[in-house]
Amino acid sequence: MDANYQKDKHSIDGFYLQSRNAWFAGGKYYESGNLAGLIDTYIFKMDEPKPTPPKPTPPKPTPTSNYPGSAARDYYSGVVLGWVGVDIKAEMDTCFPDDKYLAELIEDSYNAWDTGDWVRIMVAN
Repeated sequence: MDANYQKDKHSIDGFYLQSRNAWFAGGKYYESGNLAGLIDTYIFKMDEPKPTPPKPTPPKPTPTSNYPGSAARDYYSGVVLGWVGVDIKAEMDTCFPDDKYLAELIEDSYNAWDTGDWVRIMVAN
């Protein structure tokens, strides 16, 4: 993954910032997920990940917990669009229940990316 990240760092970082801004600033969860899916297509082209030294981590922000119930559903609908180019939002709106906890886990993953501290942030939840 690190080699793929280094190879496409500019694109990945750009998609990441757009995805993060769509999630936090715009409440555009579907678009955020779509961009996250595109990031995955760049990152997961590698055979084996290489270890990287840990980064210093700032304190973990408290999840906002004020996401609409549809945030996670919209995000993952967008992820599928980014992965395979198929828009399943209407189907997800029908069968994927509201889930604010999952939205907070998505926020945690953004925080883990920002800090580089995946273990502390993701295992704690």
